[in-house]
Amino acid sequence: MSEQSIHFSFVSLITMGFATCAIIVGISGHQDFNIATIGAFFLTAIGVFILFFQTEIQHSFSELLDSYIGNYPGMETEYQQTRRFLDVSILLTILVFFSIATWSLGERFDTLFSLSIVSGSGLLGIFFGRLKNGIHSGKSKTWTLMTEDEKLADYRELRNWLSGGHSTTLSAQQMNRIESQRSIFVHEIKGIISDKARLTPLLNELNEPQEKQGLMHEPLIRGPLKKVQSQWVSELLEHIKADKITQYRQLIGSLLTLPVKLTLLEALSTPGVGQLPNEEKARLFSRLLQECEEDAVRLQGFGFSNVSTDDRHQIKLNITDESAQFVLFVSKKAGTTELYDFSSGWLHRLLYIFDIHLKKEEERHTYPEHLRSAIHTAVDDFNLWCLCISELLQGRDSSNHLGVPQHLNQLFEDIRDKKTGHFEKDLVLMTWWAYVQLL
Repeated sequence: MSEQSIHFSFVSLITMGFATCAIIVGISGHQDFNIATIGAFFLTAIGVFILFFQTEIQHSFSELLDSYIGNYPGMETEYQQTRRFLDVSILLTILVFFSIATWSLGERFDTLFSLSIVSGSGLLGIFFGRLKNGIHSGKSKTWTLMTEDEKLADYRELRNWLSGGHSTTLSAQQMNRIESQRSIFVHEIKGIISDKARLTPLLNELNEPQEKQGLMHEPLIRGPLKKVQSQWVSELLEHIKADKITQYRQLIGSLLTLPVKLTLLEALSTPGVGQLPNEEKARLFSRLLQECEEDAVRLQGFGFSNVSTDDRHQIKLNITDESAQFVLFVSKKAGTTELYDFSSGWLHRLLYIFDIHLKKEEERHTYPEHLRSAIHTAVDDFNLWCLCISELLQGRDSSNHLGVPQHLNQLFEDIRDKKTGHFEKDLVLMTWWAYVQLL
């Protein structure tokens, strides 16, 4: 028995045939329903609506847009948020097309009328197809009511999607399951963070050497998150175990626990959270940071990562205690300022530049006299300085941030105007020496 079953629907065939005939008759102009010249356009539009509606129901091609938009820099990537954004965008575009059609009809611009009404009808078909698929997924069987064959087919769909093979989209039902489980995991980890008696043992376990526990999502899934796993996740992990393909377990682990790791990162950046010696906390923080980057790389193209990756630093870093403590200190200071929005991306970039470009001992221990004035400025208000660095290392203009004063913006502009070719390296070097003086 093949993994992919061929589904044939006589009703769908008849519907698609009717739509095709309507389009052909409309284009040929043989039938206009005695409505001047626009009757044929209406018939074509009806055919296009039915064709796009039925195609979307059967194949969910617009789900490719959900995934694409979800991975676009600066966009929300949570499935439900992305889907709502796209639904509203399609609906507004439909209204624009039909408004143009109404106007052009009055002005007797037949070509513009035909193009706008056909385009609007096609998008309307896609919109209602997406709506029907969403309603259908909401009313579909729960996992516990599905037969074993249905569960196996469900798993195969997910496996094909993860493997990047011939199945390039994932059903709304599967997407909802993933989003729901991610939300439950985040809620559970927030409860643990607020309870010191539960948080400290978890942090100690996560701080175990990687050789002993493997990737960090393993102790999370096997430990504190196990009790809130849905039956779908439990059986999915059993299927993956039976297949003996490590890649699938890594992808599922990344999919489900990346928001948990980001939540833990933000918590460790908060003073007073996590009763660990500073060296151990810094070590754990840097390892979480590295794994979040690896997860984001692993999930590229799946539409479930809101962490922007950078091809220049998708490498394994040799993180030292010195660099780990430096990055954690900077993260904590940035978090004490108003208007700071936590992000792991700039912190990993900071760690990368420090580890790769400042790896020579003389660079870290030879005071840069040409940057003395800027370093003194950083020392005077290190918290605000770290906020600026968080913006600049994300490729943003700090002058657009409401919390950054003009004298710091001017300082950064002066450094940039020197055109040394290593602006980011200079930023990290100044931050490092300000940190050294503050110790």
